[in-house]
Amino acid sequence: MNIKYVEIEENRKHTEFCGSTLFREQPEKNAKFAPKHYVEQAKGKFIPHSQEEQIEIMKRYCRQYTTETIICYCHYCLEGLLQGGVDGRHIAQLLFP
Repeated sequence: MNIKYVEIEENRKHTEFCGSTLFREQPEKNAKFAPKHYVEQAKGKFIPHSQEEQIEIMKRYCRQYTTETIICYCHYCLEGLLQGGVDGRHIAQLLFP
């Protein structure tokens, strides 16, 4: 694809980012699908905020990016990136244009 990339410091297992999903009630399906991750390890992380607050949080979060386009592989992350006003793309969009 001839793409150059830059990774943020807080990536993979070091990240706390999951788009705006952490700023609303946890989807019930996630807790059923992966209870260790979404129940045990995520205790206290799903804190509801209004839509306006979510957008503001995502805008602040997205200020750290230095590239024109941000690629992710999680649909929740993509939602948050788009709320934050950046040119967010899911990796599947690159693989299956």
